[in-house]
Amino acid sequence: MGIENQDPPEFHLSVLNMQIREMMNAVLRPHGLKLVEWRLLQCLADQGALSICDLATLAVIERTATSRLVDRMLERGLVSKEQMEDDRRFSRVSLCDAGRVKLEACTEDVHAVRQKLFEGLEQVEIASLLTILKRLQRGCAAVMADRVAIPIPARKKR
Repeated sequence: MGIENQDPPEFHLSVLNMQIREMMNAVLRPHGLKLVEWRLLQCLADQGALSICDLATLAVIERTATSRLVDRMLERGLVSKEQMEDDRRFSRVSLCDAGRVKLEACTEDVHAVRQKLFEGLEQVEIASLLTILKRLQRGCAAVMADRVAIPIPARKKR
């Protein structure tokens, strides 16, 4: 049975992505966070102060969406934002104490659900999965870089 007789792998990746987002949002909701907010806090905790552009890139969230999220998190006191000294058109975002506390409060729950997700997989299987996913990411990036035109079927005339 060839791949053409099955759901394509990218379909399964899409389903898995949706399931993981739902799972993580369910875990983070009692802590007053959404997955995208947690990801921004995690990036700031790991990297320190970042520009909106760098934060968006690291968090894999569109820049405009990141900017809106940062503004909402700023209102909640989770992050702070300062204009950059070398170019006042841009801001640098930092994690506030309240954001760090919020992040630490959900760490145990996030760790537990991630353990459950990978339960039953051997370390070698997880390593293989990561290798395959990284190769797929590189392949996707290559397609986008080449600007390969995806054929659009012609409309049928009525």
